[in-house]
Amino acid sequence: MDLRTLATRCILAGVSIGLILAGVMLLANHQREAWGTLFGTAIGATNQAMLAARVAGIGTYGTARQTRAIMISNTGMRFLMIGLATYITIRLSATMSLLGFTTGLLVTMAVSALVAGRALMRGDLQ
Repeated sequence: MDLRTLATRCILAGVSIGLILAGVMLLANHQREAWGTLFGTAIGATNQAMLAARVAGIGTYGTARQTRAIMISNTGMRFLMIGLATYITIRLSATMSLLGFTTGLLVTMAVSALVAGRALMRGDLQ
């Protein structure tokens, strides 16, 4: 399995679990937590896509110094995106919950780690 397929599987699995979790929260009448979870899931999926694109580009950036600079700047952009999303969540606390946002963000990361770990253990990675 190539990196693109693995990244797609990880993102789809994380988004699916996040949507199911938000749906359960809506059924339990927890709208703020559900909106936070949806927003966190969206940010987590974007973070995973950015990470996969960065890793896929290793070896194509040029010299080792250029690669290091690009890796550092992309990591900074990912952290900035998460920080900005956290700020937005806090500012819109009447609409969405910070706990829900954190849950959605961490669910995508945890599910991605499980899917990738499973692929690694099965020997599906090339």
